[in-house]
Amino acid sequence: MVAFGTPAAWFGTERNTAPGPEDEFEEYLGRLAAFDFAPNRGAVYSAHQMGTARMGADPAAHPVDERGHVRRDRGGSTIRGLYVGDASLFPTAIGVNPMITVMALARRTARTVLAES
Repeated sequence: MVAFGTPAAWFGTERNTAPGPEDEFEEYLGRLAAFDFAPNRGAVYSAHQMGTARMGADPAAHPVDERGHVRRDRGGSTIRGLYVGDASLFPTAIGVNPMITVMALARRTARTVLAES
């Protein structure tokens, strides 16, 4: 994890004096609290978490079905009224801007929601 700035604040790649993982993260949060976000000094970014709730036909391998329903279990039954329509539906993370694909998945899921309302 990195906060971009001058200088950048990294987590997980530098030596820390903290005794454990929780303390190490608290140390990182302390560095972020002191981070310089003055104009042209720092930036905040976000990322799509892709592939965390993969969409597909196989209930054993895909927590979301082809229409965006979240599965209750590996048997294939779904949770009524619970849908996913974002980049987490991807089979894995991709290396390009996913905007159009995410929009298409959201539209597909929205159509399911409307049809079932």
